[in-house]
Amino acid sequence: MKKLILVAQLVGAASASYGADALGLLDGVNKSLGALSRIRTEVVASSVHQDSENPFPTTVKFVGNRYDSQIETKMEDIEDALISAGNKLSDAAQLIPKHEGYNLFFSACGEIIGTNIKVERTISYAGKSKLFAPQEFTELLTELEAALDDAACR
Repeated sequence: MKKLILVAQLVGAASASYGADALGLLDGVNKSLGALSRIRTEVVASSVHQDSENPFPTTVKFVGNRYDSQIETKMEDIEDALISAGNKLSDAAQLIPKHEGYNLFFSACGEIIGTNIKVERTISYAGKSKLFAPQEFTELLTELEAALDDAACR
């Protein structure tokens, strides 16, 4: 009987831990989305031209290189993966300790780890880019790694 109670307590503690990890990862995903948004805002702001005769800002399309177009594509992929992971983590936090909750949690972990790899590749492209700088993506990578380090994913 005591062993059964101990097992139940351990399972309850693990469930609470994974639930907290899901919420912590969700917070990290949201911070990462914020960092991605800041990167986009900075690039758009740098491509806006204000004419003294025209009170409305006009966007000037800078001609980038092939790395810039690859970065833009990767940013869309990163954003989609983060949104998907965030949705899964939100559902997982509500469903844990059910089996579906754990499945969603670890699926989201996989997406976040994959996103981490995409960001690392994007940093290498940013070093050769005309519009983006590697340090802009370093903040995004830091947010992702911090979220993963705090969770049971690793």
